[in-house]
Amino acid sequence: MPAIEPSIQGIRRAVIAQLKPPSMPAEMWLAALAVTTAANLIDFAVVPMVGQGGNAPLIAAAVARVVAVFWIGFAIVRRMAGVPRPFAPDMSLLRYFALTLLLAIGFGLFSQIASVAAGAEAEMADIWVAHILACAIWYAFTIGLLAWQAALAVNDGTFRLKGLFVRQQGLLTPLWLAYVALILPFAAIHAALALVGAKLALPAKALAALALVDGAVSAVQLVATCALAVVAWRLASPLREGAAAR
Repeated sequence: MPAIEPSIQGIRRAVIAQLKPPSMPAEMWLAALAVTTAANLIDFAVVPMVGQGGNAPLIAAAVARVVAVFWIGFAIVRRMAGVPRPFAPDMSLLRYFALTLLLAIGFGLFSQIASVAAGAEAEMADIWVAHILACAIWYAFTIGLLAWQAALAVNDGTFRLKGLFVRQQGLLTPLWLAYVALILPFAAIHAALALVGAKLALPAKALAALALVDGAVSAVQLVATCALAVVAWRLASPLREGAAAR
């Protein structure tokens, strides 16, 4: 892989390059699309059950969604990093899963604070704005963990949490700006579509169509986030081929 320039332009180019073959072949795109679309269909299917008692379907749907999305994210990171058999489960999957789950729980709690700040009677537009602001702020604080997340997925034993931010000195701001430029717009569209599906009483066919559209948006968001994590990992590993000398 060519050297990555440690600037927002260089990171942007590197992320976009990761979205194309051979880093991200068509079959991996199709797998990501299948997982995100299925996750949306499951989510929209259980929305009418909320508040009707019986939490088993909701819990099962949440577990299935988390496992599927995390696993495809794990496989995408490994494929982009050139790891053979990217879907193969091993201890690196468990470590990646643990960190990703902690980040997901943290973001869920943080976004709830944003929702509370918006108010119980907030309009959909206000909830949407609060969510987007929560995304931007959350990643401003956690962008430095993307490199470690990728390192866990590829089982990079030389990459430790200690000194993580020292490794990324001068990189966190361009990484976050690249997130805002490349990924946050898709997060905004996904949030809008999810709100429509959750808040409006849509017929089944409309929900299915919404799930398909949001599946495509979510797939791009997921793959681009994985690409940014791989780029961050390469930049934070200056002795690794593909990282620019700094």
